[in-house]
This record gives sequence, C-alpha cells and structure tokens, in this order.
Amino acid sequence: MLKRFLLLSICSVILLVPGGCGISDGITGEKAVTANPLLWENYHSYNSTNSLTLELFNLSAQHPDIMKVVSIGKSWEGRDIWAVKISKDVDTENPDKPEILFDSNHHAREWLTIELGMFIIHKFVDEYPTNSTISALVNTTQIWVIPTMNPDGRVYDGNPSDGIDPTSNNMWRKNKRDNNGNGQFDENYDGVDINRNYPYAWGSGSSSNPGADDYRGPYPASEPEVQAYMNFVKQHHFIVGVSYHTYGQYILYPWGYTSANTPDEQYFNATAYKLKSLFRNTAGSTRSWIIGQPPDVLYSVGGSTLDYLYGVHRTLSFSPELYPSFYDPISDGFHPPANKIYPACYDQIEAVVYLVDSVKNPYYILNNTDDVGVMKIEPFTNTSTYEPGQYNLTAYVENYGSQNQTNIGVKLTLAKNVSGSEVTVYTDTRTITDTLAQNQTYKLTWNYTFTELGNFTISVETLKADNYSANNKKKMEVTIKSSDTTPPAIVHTPVNTAEPDASVYINATIIDDSTGVKNATVLYSYDNITFTPVQMTRNGSMYSAVVPAPSSGFMYYYLVACDNVGNTGKLPANAPANVFVITVVSTGEIHPSLLNGLICCLVVLMFQWFRGPCYRRLQRIKVQ
Repeated sequence: MLKRFLLLSICSVILLVPGGCGISDGITGEKAVTANPLLWENYHSYNSTNSLTLELFNLSAQHPDIMKVVSIGKSWEGRDIWAVKISKDVDTENPDKPEILFDSNHHAREWLTIELGMFIIHKFVDEYPTNSTISALVNTTQIWVIPTMNPDGRVYDGNPSDGIDPTSNNMWRKNKRDNNGNGQFDENYDGVDINRNYPYAWGSGSSSNPGADDYRGPYPASEPEVQAYMNFVKQHHFIVGVSYHTYGQYILYPWGYTSANTPDEQYFNATAYKLKSLFRNTAGSTRSWIIGQPPDVLYSVGGSTLDYLYGVHRTLSFSPELYPSFYDPISDGFHPPANKIYPACYDQIEAVVYLVDSVKNPYYILNNTDDVGVMKIEPFTNTSTYEPGQYNLTAYVENYGSQNQTNIGVKLTLAKNVSGSEVTVYTDTRTITDTLAQNQTYKLTWNYTFTELGNFTISVETLKADNYSANNKKKMEVTIKSSDTTPPAIVHTPVNTAEPDASVYINATIIDDSTGVKNATVLYSYDNITFTPVQMTRNGSMYSAVVPAPSSGFMYYYLVACDNVGNTGKLPANAPANVFVITVVSTGEIHPSLLNGLICCLVVLMFQWFRGPCYRRLQRIKVQ
C-alpha cells in the first residue's frame, strides 16, 4: 500500500504547463489536494457504507460559497437523483458564466463512472483555495456533476455488499421499472435501459423486449430518471455535456444512431483527439483509446444522452467509455478492482479540466481565424411553459476566431408552430458594429410580447460568412401557456325592437382583469341558423357594433369576447343554442302583435263600461 501511495502521489503532480490562446492545455500542480489516493480505496454506496449522499452534503457544508447539492428528481423507487453545482456565488444563476455538465452511472453496473464524478467534484472543490487554474475556472464557469443517474439500479447491482465490493454484484444494467406491473421485481423481465429511453432517435439501436439489457422502454422518456434529466437540462444552457460510461476506452461523439456526420464533425473529431492526448495511463491499460461515432467504432445507439443533448439542445456532447479496454486482463470490466479507482480517475482529470476551460470558447481548437457564432439565447430555457407577456430575447454572439471581427449581421426569427409547420410571426436583423476580439461575447436584445398561446421556435443566426458555419445558428423552442382560465365578463342590455332596414346599435361593457380583452364580436342572423360576425369597436371598456335589421320579422344575435390567451366568453352563455331576439316593427304601422294587444284592451274597456255607467243607466230605466 505504501509503495502504491508513493507511486500515485508522484504521478499526481506530473502535470502540463498551461498554454495556447485563451484555452489552457493542462492543469497546474499547485498543491493538488485530490492527489491523495487514500480517498479512493473503496467504491461509494448510495446512502450507507461509504455514503455518496453523506459525502456530498458534508462537502457542500464545508464549501457553501462554491458548492451546492440539489435533487433534480426521483428514481422509479423514489430515491433522489443528486446534482452538484460548483461555481463562485453558487446560488446565483449567472447567464454570463458558461455551463458544463458531467453525468455518470446511467447504467447501474458501471461503478467507476460514479467514482469519476466524485473525483471531479473533489478536484474543483478541494483545490479551489490553492490552485489558481481551478479557482479561475470555478470563478468564471458553472460546473454541474450528477454522480449517479440510476440510484435504484446501482443499489440493486451492489447487493448484498451495499455496493462497495466489486466482486459481489448482480451485473445489472437497467433501472428498476416494474414492466409488468405485478408489484414484484423480476430480473428476467423488469427494468429499462435509461440510456435508450431519451426521445431523440428513440427506437433505433435498442430492443423492444422488456427482458433485454437494452430495452428502450414502452415509449420515449417513459422513465422518471430520464424525465428528471430532461427537465434539468431544459433549465440550463450547457455548452458541453459529458456522459461517462464503462468500459472499452472509447471517446464517442454524435451521432450515436447513424454514421452520418453532424455539422460539428470537425469540432468533435478535433476535441476527441485533444482529450485522448490529455488522458494518462497510470491505470496500466494495454490499449489506446478509440475515437469516433458509435455506429462506426462500436454499435448503433438510439435514445441516448449523446444524441439528446446535441440533437435537441445543440450541447456539444461526448460519451467516454472508461477504463479498462476490452483487451486488458480484468475479469470484470464493469467492476474493476478498487485499487484501480484512483488511477483510472486520475487519468481523466486533465481532460476534464480542459473541457471546463473550453466552454468559454469550444471552437478555439479548430484554430479558425474567422469564426463567429451564437452561443445561447436567454431568457428561455426550454422549461415546460411560460406565461404570455413581454420578454427581452437576448442572443449571445461570440467571436470564436483568432482575429478581430466587426460588422456582424445577426437575424432573429420567431415562428409559431401551426399544424406542424413553422409560421413566422416576427423577424428582425441587427448589425454588431463593435469590434469583437477573440473570445469576446456581444449581447443583442430584442423586445417581444407574446400574446398568443402555443409552441414557438426562436432562431438566431449570424449572417457573416466565415471559415466555419456549424455554430452560426442557434434554435430553441418555448411553449406559451397561461394559467388564466377565466373568460372576459360581458355586461349587455338586450335590444328588443328595431325599425325595418334600420341600423341596430349593439353596446356592451366587456372586462378581463387578467390578460385583457383581445377582441369582441356580434354575431347576427335573420333565420337563427346562419350567423354573420361583426367586429365590435372599443372605447375603454365599452364595445359597440352596428348591424342591419331586415325588412320585417325578427333578427337574432349574441356576443362573443376573447382575451389575449384564448379564453372565450359568450352572452347568452349557451349561445347559439340561446340568443337574443329583436322584433322588427315600424312605429308608423300597426304590427299584428300590437293590433291583437289593442283589441284585447278595447274589449276590456268595453266590458268595464258596460259594468259601469251603462249598467247603472239600464237599471234606472228598468225601475221607471
């Protein structure tokens, strides 16, 4: 043990000198606290022996200014999925600080990935006070780490040793979904491969058989773990995302479901080779790392984080398959001996630091002189819904090239999804006349008021031709949905009669206290079957419309008012089943209904006359 300790301690300080233009090629050796291998002699369990949960919260309590632990959701069996944020002023979500995400343990038996997640956390937290490179990164970026995405599966795979003895495991890969709903766990039938359950390219490179190791689930994003991950990602703007797996020693990048190249193939390939150059081999693998897209170097993968992050959010994503290689003399590559934890994690850390540094300018690696792109769009983060109203849409345009750039045209397009097609509702082009130096970001803001509900696509693109165009356009989707469900209130005194062929004035007071009245309409008819709409004009809360009366008979009408989020009110409430009725009659002629009334009145008067003076006179004559 002492020899191993000394050997690994020496290895831990063999570090590269920072270099390059704006991007550090390595990490500094300033009092590297995480060089202590004694911290990594045992695997972490989820919540008891060598508890991952307890260690995270203790570490956060020791460094509350730069680290916090949050639950992004619950697993199938109700365990918290912990995420760690590391950043200066950790409680502030700063849109000017780029974000990076590291996640681990989508597959239960891949224990080493959890250890690397914990190793990354310790690296940035422990060395923050003493390592100037680390402190600079923590001060200027937002680092997120999810040590285990599959706590249920990890706990089950570790039984009965509480998950700390790699020689005692169930070789379990999936989560703990009860596929047949019988309330009992069946290894031969239950569980979903959550890294085949994401909605991008779901269904390819996976199995529809619930008993298979790569069962993709009953439908896309069916699993609570996947839903938690997606909701979490939607709330952020991750520039780079890394999802760790084991084993085989591959550096994988999109696409996972097809051999077709992405627009960012140059970036992915160059960065993968950069990472490979930064990997160490103190773990003692006999083989080098393999680089490429999964279908080309391993097998097709559909419904993975790799394609979800890039395909939906344009996050530059990687999936390293960690130590060992398939050819190393390890009896169980998913559960390497505990003495491999520290060296295998240490071998990765220099590349991790590079990736964190790179989020400030990920395309610098391409060494383009002329490259400008859109980094992100604020304030929307793809969360489920936003209320209607006025928003400032801010685009972050960055100079990724090595030379100064100016006169950059930037176009914003806002489109609404109507029956599966994008209908443009707003577009505007601005020009950045300032000179942007390398890595400099310029913020452009448009003000737009969402008055309609629905799904919208926000697209921002730079119009300047450059040497690399894959990053010139950024798109995101947002849903506008109101919590207001109350229609406008309509107060109206019905019109009862009208002159033939005259203009009939319909007035109403219409009020909506929440989002305001969008429009009001009178619908009128001469046959109570076919109704013609007439838009009402507004004067404050008073709305008016003029409709033509027919030559004779009756006319029918009702009122409709709509607010700015689509709530509709009617008067009468059940119109057109029930409507207001206007009798058309001229004041210069006797209408039959009026004549009938007059006759009735005359009969009554005559009866009263006979019972009155006429009756008394007859009585006097009779007496005489």
